Parts: sequence; structure tokens; C-alpha cells
Amino acid sequence: MTNTHIALRDSVENDATRNSVQRHEVAGVVAGRTVEVLQKAKATTESRAEVLFNDGVAQAEREFTLRANHARLESEIPAYVYL
Repeated sequence: MTNTHIALRDSVENDATRNSVQRHEVAGVVAGRTVEVLQKAKATTESRAEVLFNDGVAQAEREFTLRANHARLESEIPAYVYL
């Protein structure tokens, strides 16, 4: 997000040394940079979300796997769950 703010800060909306066409050209560049920064942030967020999801699935599988020393108890659980 900081990079987005930096890209937007480079805006030339109030730049009196540029004419309207030049301001629109620069605005297009700023918009392009903003899109690039946001796409990178999105990719980073999606990558991290995938890692966290996979870690959660692995932890759930470890915690809820059937254990031989609990076989009798675990075999009775469905009887209570599906009453």
C-alpha cells in the first residue's frame, strides 16, 4: 500500500508547468504504475493465503486423523453425531 501512495503522490494534477495533454499522459503513467503495484500486492496476498490454507488443511488432517489407541472411542462418535 505504501508503494501505491508513492505512485499516487507523483500525480501532476496541480502542476502548472504542464498542459492538459501532458497531465493526461502522466496520469496514464501513474495509473499504470498503480495497477502494477496493486497486481503485485494481490499476487503476494493470494500466495500467502494459499500457504496459510494448505497449512490449515495439513494441521486439520494431523489433528483429526484416526489413531489406533483411540479406535474404540472414535468408532462410537458417529453414533452420537448422527442421532
